[in-house]
Amino acid sequence: MKLDKPIVSYSLVFLFVLTFHLLNTDSILAQGCTQNSDCGYKELCVAGGKCVSVECTQDSHCSVTGQCIETEGKCVKCTTDSHCSASFNACLTYSNPIHNRCGCSTDNDCSDGQHCYNNSCYVCANNNHCSGQLNICTRNPSNPRGICVECTSNIHCNVDQICDTLTNSCKITVKQPESQISPDKYPNKYKGKSPKKLQTAPEIQKQQNELEKVNPKKVSPKDMK
Repeated sequence: MKLDKPIVSYSLVFLFVLTFHLLNTDSILAQGCTQNSDCGYKELCVAGGKCVSVECTQDSHCSVTGQCIETEGKCVKCTTDSHCSASFNACLTYSNPIHNRCGCSTDNDCSDGQHCYNNSCYVCANNNHCSGQLNICTRNPSNPRGICVECTSNIHCNVDQICDTLTNSCKITVKQPESQISPDKYPNKYKGKSPKKLQTAPEIQKQQNELEKVNPKKVSPKDMK
């Protein structure tokens, strides 16, 4: 059976193209890659001419705040100070760049007069950062960066004041009226005395303490004249 010449011609062309493609593919595989552009999406050309998958090859592959170290294919928080915000405007770099982060190394790296403490910026980290009437530093969930207040306990207030821990301010205590001794409790001692002349409980205690200094023996209220 005779074959049409056009069919034979097309077949030969197809075989030639296929052979050329296979030979060219083998050549590429044998050569590997020589630069990153020889590789695909999120791939780097590494030693030995191999393309390997990585986390990134450009900044757009990282999060909004992340930066790509293209030579390593890793996303990090920063590589230079320009990658950090005004609040934490210093890029703290480490031998392993994956640990890089924005923070501070001195007070100058912080904003709004904040203080650098453990590589983070605080309004206050200790009492030395506070002054005047608001000279106590405290940190709480509402103020994780610290806040200067008047008090956190009664020891920060005057003798006649207590610390209101809701507002962290010192307030004057309200004096309660002194309790009166009932005449019925010590009838012999208070016989014939008017209620206005009765001694208060603190006065009775004071006299008892003075007697005990002279005579260590236990003194009862009826011994006091």
